[in-house]
Amino acid sequence: MTSRTQPWPWLLVALAAATGCPDGPLSNVFPSMVVDPLEVERAQVPVADNTSIAIEVSNPSGVRLFIHDISLSEDSDPAFSVTAVPTSATDGSGTAYPSVGPGASANILVSVRPRVVSTIEATLIITGEDDAVVPNQDGPVVEVPLIIHAEDLGLPDIAVDPEAVEFDRIGQGDVVKQQIQIRNDGVRDLVIDETTYIPDTDGDTTIKVTLPVQPGWIIAPGDAISTEVAFAPFDTDDHSGVLRILSTDPDESPLDIPVHGAGSLCPVAVAELIDDPEDIEPLDTVRLDGRNSFAVTPDTELVAWEWVLEQRPVGSTAVLTTPANDRTELTCDIAGDYQARLVVTDSSGVRSCDDAVVRLTAQPTEDLHIQLVWDHPTADLDLHLLREGGEPFTHEGDTYFSNRNPEWFVDFPESNPSLDVDDDSGYGPENINIVTPAPLTKWTVLVHYWNKNTDGDPFTVATLRVYARGIQVLDLTQSLEEDETMWQAVEIVWPEQEDQMPTMTQIGVVENFPRPF
Repeated sequence: MTSRTQPWPWLLVALAAATGCPDGPLSNVFPSMVVDPLEVERAQVPVADNTSIAIEVSNPSGVRLFIHDISLSEDSDPAFSVTAVPTSATDGSGTAYPSVGPGASANILVSVRPRVVSTIEATLIITGEDDAVVPNQDGPVVEVPLIIHAEDLGLPDIAVDPEAVEFDRIGQGDVVKQQIQIRNDGVRDLVIDETTYIPDTDGDTTIKVTLPVQPGWIIAPGDAISTEVAFAPFDTDDHSGVLRILSTDPDESPLDIPVHGAGSLCPVAVAELIDDPEDIEPLDTVRLDGRNSFAVTPDTELVAWEWVLEQRPVGSTAVLTTPANDRTELTCDIAGDYQARLVVTDSSGVRSCDDAVVRLTAQPTEDLHIQLVWDHPTADLDLHLLREGGEPFTHEGDTYFSNRNPEWFVDFPESNPSLDVDDDSGYGPENINIVTPAPLTKWTVLVHYWNKNTDGDPFTVATLRVYARGIQVLDLTQSLEEDETMWQAVEIVWPEQEDQMPTMTQIGVVENFPRPF
């Protein structure tokens, strides 16, 4: 920084220095730099703890003081560090320096963390701007000796579990994580300064610290924290390195934890649908086969199959019969889409990398398919289909649990409705089908809440779906708060032409309807 221009500056500086008083008549001309204390000596400073030393810099002048440099001498013990300086400001040349305003003061903070019991020293060097006036001194540089007598007042002690990370054989493309516990077995706080993974091969990102401990994390005596190491191989090579932990432990920092893993060829999962995918209807049981899966790594064989039903229609309660076998079955209880996934594992513990998926759709073949499901585990709901003019719970006009296969159309039996299932134990489904409804016939769909079957909350939500010519054309839901109620849901008029869809009119009326018997 260029000194402020004044006549005979050498004379003014000399006069200011001669007075030894920063608040004299020249105090509004040049900045003053008063440092306190000019020497620091401390006893009983704990080993392995951060101890802060504050050095105050005052400026009793009328102009801002800029500090050009704050540093420790080259022969200072490495346990010392400058951790905070006054706030920066921009001088007349546009350069930003730590500064102290006129009549103000600020602290320079030096931190010391002794590693062993000893006396350690450092010198803090504070350099003011060229024309700064320092009491009883010719130049703008102040050196503050720092003397620390470190003592063992109890130490932190880092411990890790495990002390080395060995990943088992992992399939290519798979990801495995392992936790490492970091404990403090000492009697003082342990501070974690840094956790980093250093691979043996530069640029190898196969092993990563996915949840690193944040710098400055404090672990109290007897406490522990965890960090995670992830291994994600994309080849079959060996990968290794060290997880390095820097801390305040005086004799175990850095602490290196060896990490090793190797990728492996994955077994191949093969999942097949044995049944014809074009011929699956609601309530059909389909067969899934994983016997063509195979191991790839020499001297290994498949030892485990795991089937998972990943998708089923809303309201379905379908499950896989034997999910841990090489073959399994699935009953498609309602119409809609299903998806099952197969994972296989070989005798060395490696799982298949690319899982096999079977997708299938249960689609009704009848021209009219009506489906009822509900969300209560014990409630008994019943599906009813009334012919035109029919009354509920009569054989002359209602298809329901006591009249599952009426014979109303003697000459055209394919126009008669049929109830597939009467589910009285919760959830459903119940289905009513008509292979080919007679043209211009009118039907009314009802849902009766027969019995809650429990002393608990009877509230349930019923879902009604209608499929016409294999296509879902209606999806209705209705909340039923009590049993012995009837939901008049929808009226259906079957079209006269084969290429037309039915006309449906929602009714949406819920009324009390006691059990008739």
